[in-house]
Amino acid sequence: MKFKYLVIGALLCSVNYAAHATLINTVEVDMPGGVPTLQAERAIWASGLNSLITEGFEGAFTVSNSIDFGSFIVSISGGPSLMQFSGANPSTRTEGNNALGFSSSAVLTFSFLENISAFGIDWSSLESSRSSLDYSDSEGNSFTNIFPSNNSVTAGFFGISDVNISSLSFSVDSVETLEFDFIQFETIQVSEPTTLSLMCLLLIAMFRFRRS
Repeated sequence: MKFKYLVIGALLCSVNYAAHATLINTVEVDMPGGVPTLQAERAIWASGLNSLITEGFEGAFTVSNSIDFGSFIVSISGGPSLMQFSGANPSTRTEGNNALGFSSSAVLTFSFLENISAFGIDWSSLESSRSSLDYSDSEGNSFTNIFPSNNSVTAGFFGISDVNISSLSFSVDSVETLEFDFIQFETIQVSEPTTLSLMCLLLIAMFRFRRS
């Protein structure tokens, strides 16, 4: 009987805390005219997610190497300062009238006030040569050359979900001016213990009580 309780408790715990596989969504399009494709891929990424926090860089903020947007901080290292690009440019703008960006190579890092389970972002470039973008995060996920197109007038969407991360980075190798826009992410809500968790703890406690 003791062994029975221990096995049931272990099975319940393993089911309750099973890890999910990380999912990514990416698409790259020619600009102008490619925004509907970006929106469609973003909708696929967002399906099944809960409340998303959005930042479109439309408000006023002081441009520097590290900018605090409240729920996250975006910083740049190894390159030039961040810049705010304004104006409804159909060749590079994927949402609204403003975007955040920089010229040349650098590492762009997003650090979050609360851990997040999903993150989505648009990027665009309008220059004479291609760029290389690599992704990494605090959970150890990494993806190289996430936008491999050779077309220099492009935009892309990158989305990742089923993660538990506090920060993520894009390592950019480029001679171009790149813009990043339409940030969305889902924070991880720390809830009260679930019924399954309580059952798990109860069965383990029963096993220990009978053993004593």
